[in-house]
Amino acid sequence: MTERQRTMSTSRSSTSNPNTISKRAVVAQNALLKAIKSTNAEDIEAAVSRWEPLARYIPEAHPDYEPVLSSYAVALLLRWEDSHQAKDIGKAILTLEKVLTGLSPEPSPSRYQNLVNLGAAYMDRYETLQKDPKDIMRAAECWEKAHAIAVLLGFMRDSVSPILCAFS
Repeated sequence: MTERQRTMSTSRSSTSNPNTISKRAVVAQNALLKAIKSTNAEDIEAAVSRWEPLARYIPEAHPDYEPVLSSYAVALLLRWEDSHQAKDIGKAILTLEKVLTGLSPEPSPSRYQNLVNLGAAYMDRYETLQKDPKDIMRAAECWEKAHAIAVLLGFMRDSVSPILCAFS
């Protein structure tokens, strides 16, 4: 086994270890929060580089599978907003689609948030690249599903009621 293969094997096994994933996720989350606050390109790159190996090697059965992939997608979306590299928005969309496929179809806060993020990613990709008009429809579908979940989970009660009362 070459040195490179040994290094890759070691990093893959240590990255997919459940305890290691949880510990690295805490560090990666701190990097992501810093990037969100600062919007500094270096902080954003640090967040992406912390989440990427976790997202790549986390087993689907791991309890942090959804949060890891979701956070990685958010980091990619931050980098997309900063640099507008098409590969970032594409990777973020694929990652969010993967998350939603893995989640239970039952309404949940995680399903809601990932649908909102996916809808925003589709819309942003369309507005920026204007390559595929289907992105608008995909965004609308995601947001409609998110809205239905928000209603079912009671997210809409407090925010919509005052608006509806104003027009009544």
